[in-house]
Amino acid sequence: MPEELRPDKSKAVFSLKISFEPRHVFENAYIVCMTLTDPSVFDTPAVAAAIDMFVQENTLPVWLSYAGSKTLVWPQKDFLDAIMNPSATNATHLIEPGKIWMNRFNSLIEPLQDQQIQFNRQFTSSHS
Repeated sequence: MPEELRPDKSKAVFSLKISFEPRHVFENAYIVCMTLTDPSVFDTPAVAAAIDMFVQENTLPVWLSYAGSKTLVWPQKDFLDAIMNPSATNATHLIEPGKIWMNRFNSLIEPLQDQQIQFNRQFTSSHS
């Protein structure tokens, strides 16, 4: 990440989150941009460009977080609907790309969770 995205300068923190008990299918593994100060931080040029970079990467869901709430910004509405409601979506042209994306996303979850477990073990053992 560029220097201007340091949390003390940008007022935003980007993080890869991995959940073992997700509340939502797109909370298994995701990128989150968090701010504690003001949601307008998401619209500053450097932060908006970084968010857009993760969205354009098209690999993991992207969430914005402020004041204890999260908003899913990717997958976007039509793509999300094609993934979650393929039989009822109006975005029928996105059903097949949605299936392909979901298969790729699902294939990433277990390896990411395994890496998180290994990290937690190493961190715990080095701090005991």
